Amino acid sequence: MPTEKTYSYLYYNAPIVEAINPAFGPVKAHNRRSVITGKNFECPNGGISCECWVRFGDREFGTIMSGTVLSSTQIEVMIPVYTKPDILPVEVSFNKRDFTNDHVTYGFYDAFILDVAPKLVSKRGGTKLTIKGFGFVDSGSSEIVSKFGSKDFGELSCNGQPCIARGKFIDKHTITTEALPQSTVKYTDGTNIGTDPMTVEVSVYENNFTENDIEVYYIYEIDYKSVNRDSVPANMQVPLIIDTDFHWNNNDKEMFHKYANFTCRFTIGDKQVVTSGRMETMPLGSSYARNGETAPLPDHIVCPSAKMTTYGIGKLEISANGVDYEGSGFPFEFQEPSDIFRIAP
Repeated sequence: MPTEKTYSYLYYNAPIVEAINPAFGPVKAHNRRSVITGKNFECPNGGISCECWVRFGDREFGTIMSGTVLSSTQIEVMIPVYTKPDILPVEVSFNKRDFTNDHVTYGFYDAFILDVAPKLVSKRGGTKLTIKGFGFVDSGSSEIVSKFGSKDFGELSCNGQPCIARGKFIDKHTITTEALPQSTVKYTDGTNIGTDPMTVEVSVYENNFTENDIEVYYIYEIDYKSVNRDSVPANMQVPLIIDTDFHWNNNDKEMFHKYANFTCRFTIGDKQVVTSGRMETMPLGSSYARNGETAPLPDHIVCPSAKMTTYGIGKLEISANGVDYEGSGFPFEFQEPSDIFRIAP
């Protein structure tokens, strides 16, 4: 009679990954090690130290590295060589089949800026700038910073120091920061930046700043003087004409035509609706030059009212960059919905 074979199956507590330190590093660096901390890092054979596997990336395309169990709460692993900036999940397995899924990540940074918005910022400072790019990692609130400079003249000075502002990591493609007050931003000879172009760079670690030369511009505060009406039926969109002083003696018309993002924000209770606006010259059509004359500059903003599901007295505010709503705004009433009838033809 043949001898009957017996098999054993070993159960162990599922490992839990809580953190990796360091949690980020530059692209293409070699011989980097990190320590993973967590729970249940126990060798299935009962040994004190054993091999495990660490996957950087997803199941299909991830890179699996051999790790060393240091204790029940620590694993040491070599960081794989990676050729592009990215943020990858870090997962652990003791059988090379079943990996954790604890949402811990490792970031390969090589920051590069593609765009900054808005391009027009308030001279009072505080404009929230959204920096888009790649190679961003969450290296900690003290490490993520932006710096303002000049493409033509290099470093700018703010109160005798480089013009640096704190940044905030949003995701691997987005960092936000705030513009500094124009009054503090100067060239090295002490001349104020005025409305000259100003570059925005970012660093995610140890003040290693990008060099992408994406520029923004300070603008002087616009005065919104009056609106042609202060109420509309809540269910209708009606063009609103806002008498505006653009202060063209200080602001650059070409910069406004190229970069302005006029919006009207309507607020009633806890509901807000934003509509897009544009610059206009009154009477409409008079902005075109005729017979060699200089065309008059825009002197109004036109934007449609918002459709609201509630009615009552709210507020209208206007922004030149889609971010900063300066001034006190205008009281604005949304009246009971009107009945709409169509006549055709």
